[in-house]
Amino acid sequence: MKLMKHAICCIAAALLGWGMAQAAMAEEAPATPAPTPSEPVFARVNNKTISLQEFYARYNALIRQRFYHGAPPESQAEAVRQEVADALIERELLIEEAGRRGIQPDSAKIEKAVAAAETRYAAEPGWEQQREKLLPRLQEQISRQSLIEQVEKAIKEVPPPADTEARAFYDRQPDLFTEPEKLHMSIIVLSVDPSSPKEVWANAREEMQKILLRIKEGADFAEMARQYSSDKSAANGGNLGYIHGGMLSEPLQAKIDKFQAGEITEPVTILEGVAIYRLDNRVPSKLMEFSEVAQRAQDLLQRERVEQTWKETISRLRAASRIEILVPLGSGDGAKPGESAQPESGAKPEDVAKPDDSAKPGEGVKQEGSARQKAGSKKKSSKKKGGK
Repeated sequence: MKLMKHAICCIAAALLGWGMAQAAMAEEAPATPAPTPSEPVFARVNNKTISLQEFYARYNALIRQRFYHGAPPESQAEAVRQEVADALIERELLIEEAGRRGIQPDSAKIEKAVAAAETRYAAEPGWEQQREKLLPRLQEQISRQSLIEQVEKAIKEVPPPADTEARAFYDRQPDLFTEPEKLHMSIIVLSVDPSSPKEVWANAREEMQKILLRIKEGADFAEMARQYSSDKSAANGGNLGYIHGGMLSEPLQAKIDKFQAGEITEPVTILEGVAIYRLDNRVPSKLMEFSEVAQRAQDLLQRERVEQTWKETISRLRAASRIEILVPLGSGDGAKPGESAQPESGAKPEDVAKPDDSAKPGEGVKQEGSARQKAGSKKKSSKKKGGK
């Protein structure tokens, strides 16, 4: 709903910009009113229109928020444009659905926002001349947002699952309730600056081989760690405590998987330098008893049902509506005014963004990348689409 809430921010920014500009007699900051007959229209949803100006405003706001340089990579640009288009279309569908359900705007919320604006700008020169133009816009946007919030809440009011349903979910999804394997590990690290020449790295590996040989001949691992290791665990004898399986890099994890308690790796290169690891203990993965995770099972099942209900409702609303994209999403920084597209209606297939996986330096602890999925829709156009 962030894109939907952005509309209110536009009006608030317009009011703020107006107040700050009065002394300098600057122009009024633009808001996003409904399209006039002469204004380019981006899309129609049944009998409602979405202006090209609003599409651009939402698109630009989103890329400024999401991308460091204020512009998405071309490989992601079309997905972002699709995301904005879907949000604007679904906003109109939800407002129509609110009307069918007899939902009314929160009048108290609207009055509070108007009163706040009146209080803030009452003393500003020229406020009386501009208030009749700005306040209706603010009222309209807050009214629409109120309808969307209420209808979303109504759609997502799904009855909580019964205990028997939660138990069945637990039985179907055991991986969600399984504690991963835990490894009790110890480490010794000889620090090496990553920019050091090969000779320095070679010397560190040679020194670590000597330490490893002393341990194999009977020296105490913990004492060697306290004496030589640069890791913060050195004061505790190199003890890393328990870590979950999968937290190590894949090559190192593959080695540890074959170890028995007490075995030590050969020297391995990690980001901080050269290290050896010892497996002190292994706790196998364990399926937790249902009694321990009953509430979690209910919460996860409830969340799954809410998400499914929401998706089904949006798909139903799309399928029952006439949706026309008049300006193709195309490629580049945004839609191009003046181009035409084929009308579209019905539910749209999903467009899932690829995960961003982080690389793992050396054989040390693995830094896991995050995966974010965004549901979108592919639009048909009378012209060939650009982008990927």
